[in-house]
Amino acid sequence: MRISSGQSTPVSIADTSAPSPPLDSLQEAMRDLLELERLDRVPHDDGDLRSKLKLGESVNAEVDLALKETQYKLEVLQAEYGKLAKANGALAQWNSYVQAANRPWSLPTPCSPNVT
Repeated sequence: MRISSGQSTPVSIADTSAPSPPLDSLQEAMRDLLELERLDRVPHDDGDLRSKLKLGESVNAEVDLALKETQYKLEVLQAEYGKLAKANGALAQWNSYVQAANRPWSLPTPCSPNVT
């Protein structure tokens, strides 16, 4: 296409350089769309879906119950650990008293009187 001053040249808007899709793929895409539209209008059996949802809910309830039981057991163990740590501290202190009591006692040596 040549454009020179003063002359009007018809310009085509369609881009002819881009390859057009094969007609078969276009027809296949249309068939797929029609099939999806048809499937969308068919009533679905929700019975199986509902049973799956109920099963999922019961599994979730069991998991929640197991989680609560585990949390309770953890709290009990933490309380027991606290009691054991406190008892361990008391035993360590008692042990230090016993060790101090078991040290050999030495009597102070008497001072000799200063004779002047």
